[in-house]
Amino acid sequence: FGHVRGAFTGAVEHRTGLFELAENGTIFLDEIADTPLAVQVKLLRVLETRRFCPVGSGVERTTNARLIAATHRNLPEMIAAGTFREDLYHRLKVFTIALPPLRERREDLRPLVEFFLGQHPESLRPSGISAGFWDEIQRRDWRGNVRELRNACDHAVVMARQGELRAEHLPPVEMSPANAESPEMLLIRAVADWTQRQLQTDSPENLHQRLLQLVESSLFREVLDATHQNRTAAAQKLGLDRATLRSRLRQLFGDEEPRG
Repeated sequence: FGHVRGAFTGAVEHRTGLFELAENGTIFLDEIADTPLAVQVKLLRVLETRRFCPVGSGVERTTNARLIAATHRNLPEMIAAGTFREDLYHRLKVFTIALPPLRERREDLRPLVEFFLGQHPESLRPSGISAGFWDEIQRRDWRGNVRELRNACDHAVVMARQGELRAEHLPPVEMSPANAESPEMLLIRAVADWTQRQLQTDSPENLHQRLLQLVESSLFREVLDATHQNRTAAAQKLGLDRATLRSRLRQLFGDEEPRG
């Protein structure tokens, strides 16, 4: 909102606020969820009336600036917790653009990397990019989204020293219990990756049967090892009757013992 000279200690000169600077333009407020409640009240008033007062001034100013706000947090949950105003939420929610996390739009990875690399001076740019580098870019989850990807590209450029970018030039993946994927999600991702690779072959056929065979083979081996080859106990853990398990084992392994 800006302030006038003498509005508070240290205010030695007039400072124009964003709403005044953005006259006939657009203001972008990133991470709107972090706005203190006291400021949310003032922001709501500006959106409702198109009027505001700089700090220390009794003279109202008007604005026609358009406001775009962004956040990665769940605002309805914050409203329920009392940390974000519901009236401001509805005033902001005129038109919503939901941007999926980077890991859900992997087709954007390559153009983003190429853009980031192009931001470096010619004297620092790598001589080329290896297939292994692109594979590693696609493999990672990028939970820090575009910021993490950009930092990783900058790190790789420094490490490559104008040579070819390779996978080892990327910074190590930082894992913690808070961002580690569940076993279920890892399985889903593995199935998705396998399916995509199969679909890229010349003639993908029998994908359903082939996947079931791969998964069942591994599942049965692990459960039988855990039960010391006790098929009755294994069938119980698998939720199968013993005859069904015996039939499936014969189909998958023949007369061999399905050991890990």
